[in-house]
Amino acid sequence: MSQLFERIDTVFLQVKTLDEAIPWYQENLGFELRWRQGGHACMNVAETPLTLWETPSGEAHTPHPYLAFNFYIKDLEACERHLQERGVQTEPILDHGVVKTLDFFDNSGNRLSVCSW
Repeated sequence: MSQLFERIDTVFLQVKTLDEAIPWYQENLGFELRWRQGGHACMNVAETPLTLWETPSGEAHTPHPYLAFNFYIKDLEACERHLQERGVQTEPILDHGVVKTLDFFDNSGNRLSVCSW
């Protein structure tokens, strides 16, 4: 454990608009809005919140080009069913041996991932 830092405080993810992203994360992933100020909105996930950052006005949104983090869940198949029932675009579950992953996309086109082991 680092003697300097206690934890990762938040993870940032750029989205097209907060007005569209906040309800998407609430309705599809069950995240609660902690706060919203200016072009940022903090969503409660678990111990590390997700802070959505709105693409500045006049700029084109480019979906996140790589996976910078993933979520964890015990039942990956149930998560897949949950997302698919809500019309969320998913990719097939991948078995990496010790860990399985499921990639999916938010309404801004960002690739997100959830893992299980």
